[in-house]
Amino acid sequence: MLEIETFFDERKTELIKYAAFLRRLERRINKAQSSSEIALIMPLKDQLPVFKSQAILMTYNLIEGTINKAISQIFDKVSDANLKHNELSDHLQKIWLKYLTLNIDDGGKHKERITDINQFISSTVELELLEFRKKNKSYFGAGSLDSKRIENIFLKFSIQLTAKEFKLQEIKNDRNFLAHGEKSFTEVGQGKTVSEIVINCRKVIEYLKKLIEQIRNYIVTESFKVLP
Repeated sequence: MLEIETFFDERKTELIKYAAFLRRLERRINKAQSSSEIALIMPLKDQLPVFKSQAILMTYNLIEGTINKAISQIFDKVSDANLKHNELSDHLQKIWLKYLTLNIDDGGKHKERITDINQFISSTVELELLEFRKKNKSYFGAGSLDSKRIENIFLKFSIQLTAKEFKLQEIKNDRNFLAHGEKSFTEVGQGKTVSEIVINCRKVIEYLKKLIEQIRNYIVTESFKVLP
């Protein structure tokens, strides 16, 4: 099993358990009848919108974490293969050069640029995602992720994703409302039913399963290498 699959299974299980908790909580609230039951459940009912917003954040984190892990896994496999630049596919050669070259318009720092090109030609390829993002923050989709942005990220590896899920746009927007403080957890949660959130969780999980299968195929077939 690839590392990304282990990561996904763990985070997916957390999300599924939390969605099941929301279902149970909603049923308990709806079934409360006696005054004592209602008094007991009221604090939880008031908190339900917050719990729903937390589910949205968990869903988005699953998306972002899986995409980051996928890129990192590809980088690790490329580095482990001990390849030179001319053994990489055209798309990976571009990524490797981008990794080494901070800025082509370097204000006359010609020596630094020549060093980067020489390193590109002569060095064994070693890619590391966190280091890459220090140098090129926007190259792999800095900012929040939706289906289109994810598709564009993997086109850089020549991976044409077959999976699409338009609900990612809604999840991204809700996450941004929460992350940027534009809306409270209560406001966002009140606009969603538990059923909607659970359905969105399932759609995201299915979308990511298909994406991971394509990443697995890309890695197993070593499609990051130049064609023989």
